[in-house]
Amino acid sequence: MKLSSLSFVAFTATLLSAAALRAQAPAGNELTKFDAALFAKFDDGDGTLTKEEVGAYPWLRYDTDGDGAISKAEFLLGRLQDRLGAQLAPNTAGSFALLDWTNDGKLSGVELDNGLWLKFDLNGDKIVDKGEYLTGGGTTPTNVPDALPKADATGTWKKHVADILEFEMPGAPEPTKKSAEEVGYRYRLDGGQASYHVSVKVLKSAPADPDAMLVKVCDAVAATIPGGQVVGNEKIALGGNPGRELMIGIPGKLRFRQQVFIAQSRLVIGIVQASGETSVTPADVERFFGSLKFVAADKPVPAPEVATTVTHAKFVKAVADDDDRAIIAMFHPQVAAKINPAMVQMHFDINKTEMGEITDTKSSPPEIKTETIDGIDYVQGKQTVQCANGPMQVTTSIAEGKLVGFQLDSPRITPEIVNQRIYEYLNALLKKGNDSKDFADNFTPECEKFVRTLFDQGSDQALALLDPRVEKGLKERDEVADLTRVRKTFGPVTKLELVTFRVEGTPEKGLDKFKLGFEATRPGKAPATITIFYETEGLQAFIMGYSFDDELTEGVVPPASGVPAPPRTAPPRVAPPSTDDDVPPPPKASAPPKAPAPPIP
Repeated sequence: MKLSSLSFVAFTATLLSAAALRAQAPAGNELTKFDAALFAKFDDGDGTLTKEEVGAYPWLRYDTDGDGAISKAEFLLGRLQDRLGAQLAPNTAGSFALLDWTNDGKLSGVELDNGLWLKFDLNGDKIVDKGEYLTGGGTTPTNVPDALPKADATGTWKKHVADILEFEMPGAPEPTKKSAEEVGYRYRLDGGQASYHVSVKVLKSAPADPDAMLVKVCDAVAATIPGGQVVGNEKIALGGNPGRELMIGIPGKLRFRQQVFIAQSRLVIGIVQASGETSVTPADVERFFGSLKFVAADKPVPAPEVATTVTHAKFVKAVADDDDRAIIAMFHPQVAAKINPAMVQMHFDINKTEMGEITDTKSSPPEIKTETIDGIDYVQGKQTVQCANGPMQVTTSIAEGKLVGFQLDSPRITPEIVNQRIYEYLNALLKKGNDSKDFADNFTPECEKFVRTLFDQGSDQALALLDPRVEKGLKERDEVADLTRVRKTFGPVTKLELVTFRVEGTPEKGLDKFKLGFEATRPGKAPATITIFYETEGLQAFIMGYSFDDELTEGVVPPASGVPAPPRTAPPRVAPPSTDDDVPPPPKASAPPKAPAPPIP
């Protein structure tokens, strides 16, 4: 990332949030108490599981908020997701790995989930080894009631065609739709408890953003299954056409797998669903989805570059209009959640001051470049626009149809100029009075999170919220113990109220840091002051330090006796090396990577 720019870059590596999973988790799961007892067995009494407590067991992937510890809610949700993933994808190595958390090649004891997996036990030894699991307990499913009609044999599968889609089903499907706008077919078996579906719908026009439309389709389907657990929602492709695969289930009740594509201005859907026990095998499901094929040769739907051009143009217009709210509205939700609106507004004001009005956005069309990073397709748009004070290069990065990063480059916008303008901007706000409070209030949630984390979870967890270089320095100087003593002597905080906002630096060198002072309410103790130090870089602000004082003053007051003060000056920021990349690859997440749900066989 070039340093001579006003920039913000943030990327998302997963589209499935912990909150969404938690909201979709079925209530009253019969194994919840079983999982709760397992959690209690490993918990040392503080209500969370740490790396030390879980040892080699792969449960750190349940840590959805990335705080380094697994809460009881995260553990129960993770166990449910693993179990459901195995039920949706039985007899596969991937699903066996979800269940065999001791990694010894067999399911025994607690791993049997209160006997749930004993149906795969061939020799009756109360142990399910990997071989038994992968063969499904034998060549014939043992969990299908005799009263249910069996699916047709594999040899009777036949090819069929619906508009541009070729597919196979284990019998003659019945038509469900047949018109100039849509055709559909369904084949039901096992007394209607299982079914295969295909449909092809002609769209009025090719969507400008196929990926965004596919996401909406899958979200809408997921919303129609009350209590369903989403265990897979991934980007796929077929014949060069974009698609998504959605997997939903309710343990012991429902299995649902859908693939949806956009091809040749058509919405194409394939579905397999089963309720309760059925004779549909994993091989049947794989054969159905493996048979989907487009048979009509034509150009695919508009490439992602088209959608990027449209979004890029909207971004440039928002910059020209000085509309920071429009910019924030364009961001992917997971990125927008990390953006501080005050910082966006400040940098847009600085950009307008330096570059003046944008006078021409048409003379230089955007250059489009696609890059895949960690399985996510990023499409970058780069364009030179003319401003009153000279040319400016505008770069955008888009994923899943949403803005995930941007950069404004100009020879006029040097790091030194930016730092000076930030200093001037903040001092101007201070003179306006209420405007400075509005700006500072944007940082209150971050400060509250740091304080709450310190007193509710501990020093290590609080330090993890600081700039990584500050965290490393404090740990190297063994100041974690000092923060622990602060935690004990300062006591719990029930309320934080912003009372001071100070800016440090000089007009020549620009901003050094700005400080937010809070009056902390403490049960049984007099109010005290907590000061948080910030530095800025691009559109981001980093917590660089802190102090805990026993009385509220305008100056910097030493902390309580016996509690050494943290360094008052933040360590110098180390500038990353300049590169030719317009948008850097996404940063690695600090949380352990979550194991993706295996495909439904």
